[in-house]
Amino acid sequence: MDQIHETEYCIIKKRAELDLGDSRVAAIELIHVKELARDEVRFAYYKRNENSKLTLIPRPLDVTYEELIKLMNAAREKNILY
Repeated sequence: MDQIHETEYCIIKKRAELDLGDSRVAAIELIHVKELARDEVRFAYYKRNENSKLTLIPRPLDVTYEELIKLMNAAREKNILY
């Protein structure tokens, strides 16, 4: 199984991201939830640290309409959304 990152909760299989500026990143991800043994689509919000590592911020993803369209297009290109 291909993967970008693994946590205790899930395996991130694919990620489409949009840089929002100020080290903020919006993402749509294809994740495999371990406990449920199923794939899900997650809308996520991250902060990028000085080493370019992403840290998940547990809050809703708030983006403008234009940013949402760009993010959804990126997710289609990565075959996360069809």
